[in-house]
Amino acid sequence: MSKDAIVLTGVKETLKALESFDKQAVKEFTKVINSELSIAKKDAQGFVAGAPPLSGWNTQPPKKPRTRGGAGWPAWDQSVIKSGISVTKAKHLV
Repeated sequence: MSKDAIVLTGVKETLKALESFDKQAVKEFTKVINSELSIAKKDAQGFVAGAPPLSGWNTQPPKKPRTRGGAGWPAWDQSVIKSGISVTKAKHLV
């Protein structure tokens, strides 16, 4: 896995122009992008540890959720965290 960020610019315009020329190429490009996003998602899910990252982080839900003093802190649940990792092709401004 690469530690460097890759920024693609002009993809939307390129795909639009390519679609008028070769629709099959657009389908193949989209397939490759979706495949790479799927791999990135699996890699990200692999970073979620089974044990809590901080000592004292409970793995059981609190008896009184949403109370003061930390008793309402969410429990560490690896499956919930992994299911929250998703992919998107939406444009994000950094």
